[in-house]
Amino acid sequence: MKGKIKTAMLVLSLLVISLLALSRAQALNTGPEVQTGTVSGKVMDSSYAPVKDASVKLDLGSGSKMTASTDSKGYYMISAVPIGSGYSISVSKDGYKSGTASGVNVSSKKNTTANITMKKK
Repeated sequence: MKGKIKTAMLVLSLLVISLLALSRAQALNTGPEVQTGTVSGKVMDSSYAPVKDASVKLDLGSGSKMTASTDSKGYYMISAVPIGSGYSISVSKDGYKSGTASGVNVSSKKNTTANITMKKK
């Protein structure tokens, strides 16, 4: 009888250790790494004054776009941008001609800076 109890305790101990190891491994696994970066920059006029409240559109191709607005100092930031190359940015604001940037490349976990100058109409 003592032998069966020892065997049962050993099996139970191994089971508990296995479950703890499995739960630890699952806690460490956060799934596939998301491949995104950030695009940011400053929008200014030809005298280098900031253009606030401008509409910024990042064209990812295939009809996909991401948008942002500039703050009071002309800065914008678009997060969680899929990695890729050849993206384009267009900026619009009443009283200004549209500004653009092309050939924007985004790398994983990196910031891409794209400053844009707009001309007043």
